[in-house]
Amino acid sequence: MHFFFWIALLAGCTAPYENAGSLQVSAAGSGQYEIFLLQESQAQPLLSQGMGTFNQAKSLPAGQYILLADCSYKKVTVYSGQTTQEWAHVVEFVPPAGRKEQDLFVVRCNRYPQIHAVQEIRNRFQLRVFGGKTEIWAGMSSVTFSPSALKSELLRFPLAAVRVIAGTQSPSASYGEIPYFVSQLQNGVSITQGQKTNHWQFLMPGAYSITMNGTEQVLKLAAGQTYEVQSASLRFAAEGLQEEEYTRMTGSPPLVYIEEQFPFAVNTEILVLSGELRYRLDGSRKTELLTLQPGETHVHPLKTIWVESGCASWDLECAGQRKVYLYEEGGAYPFLESISDVPILYEGEGLLLSLEGSRGIRYRLSKEPHSRVKLGKIRVIPQPTYQQGYSTDLLRLESIQAPQVGVSHDVAYEKPTVFTVIVGNYRLRRYTNGPNGQRAATDFIVSAQFAKETVKVVPFYLSLPKFQKMQKKYEEWTTPHPHIDSYFIRRF
Repeated sequence: MHFFFWIALLAGCTAPYENAGSLQVSAAGSGQYEIFLLQESQAQPLLSQGMGTFNQAKSLPAGQYILLADCSYKKVTVYSGQTTQEWAHVVEFVPPAGRKEQDLFVVRCNRYPQIHAVQEIRNRFQLRVFGGKTEIWAGMSSVTFSPSALKSELLRFPLAAVRVIAGTQSPSASYGEIPYFVSQLQNGVSITQGQKTNHWQFLMPGAYSITMNGTEQVLKLAAGQTYEVQSASLRFAAEGLQEEEYTRMTGSPPLVYIEEQFPFAVNTEILVLSGELRYRLDGSRKTELLTLQPGETHVHPLKTIWVESGCASWDLECAGQRKVYLYEEGGAYPFLESISDVPILYEGEGLLLSLEGSRGIRYRLSKEPHSRVKLGKIRVIPQPTYQQGYSTDLLRLESIQAPQVGVSHDVAYEKPTVFTVIVGNYRLRRYTNGPNGQRAATDFIVSAQFAKETVKVVPFYLSLPKFQKMQKKYEEWTTPHPHIDSYFIRRF
């Protein structure tokens, strides 16, 4: 069975108590404490007897009482005709800097464990506590003390102070006062406390982590020390970026991730801690390093590449359908993935771009900060061809002019293959084995034009059984269907 304590406030009584005694709690300085009468059964509520004043006698009926002060309690017995004497103690936390209204110092504790009520005291630096062992959390650190039960004592604990400075570079005028967070790094306990920039947090000496918008500094504070962390203003800038259109196409706004997990919108000013920070562009697997000086206002320009499909205005399914990949020089795997028809944010030099369906052919990006490339399609139709002793073992699309480099995957003879590529000239190279074992290469030049599809039929030498099997399919590939319009043929 669970028992609950109920605190009942009794109306004040002016008549003198029968069988009364008195209670006096002596302490250095003034203040008050609460008095509750203990009932015989725990199921009955605690009955409030009002407030007592330190250093003044309080007349009470004989009985057992619970006295509650800051972060502590005392169980006492008042006897008829006698004075019960108890002592309270002053616990003082000494800040190293002048206190202002918006500065922050927090004490948390449990005054009476059977009630399970957590007491939180904000911006009060003196406590009145009863004797005995007491444990509290002051400025995020555990503090334990055991003052005497026989006399009043003064216990003093020097504090440290930390704050993040946001100067004139701060974007707080448009985004409100920006918070920073302090976390304790000791005793195996994770506690975090927030505060506004330019205002102090008062803490017990120890090791702490300060974070703001994903950036972090670790410091160790000594008793009496004041520590100021300088901030910097940062904006990742993408010239001409249309955020609404980008969001509509990709499903999310253009973002930069600070320290891998904190997303911030491009072209938005944020406040961070000065020093080194790591960031990653949305869609990228590559992390970059940036160093900001205290008080710096830094605008970090981003490059953009726009891969334009040339979709018709009525073709709502066309735009953004082609995946785009960016590679570092010599890289086997892309470090960034995006889509066509939106500006792709990136950084760096000597990068290459490839497209879904033709990843072996890559386009070397220019040194211009903002560029645009256009797409076209090349449809390769293998024409089944039979000549005794001849067989084609390889057909592929190859780049022949800068800035394109590389070759495509092998073209299969069983069906047409459509390549989406950057506009320009390419060659289809076919390798055919002859009757005498010689292997000859034959080139077919083909041009990709913007928003158009170029069809190229290439003879593909097959064995007689394969030739006979593919003849009918080839006729289907090259014969227009009277009930299918050109739009669907184009998208085949």
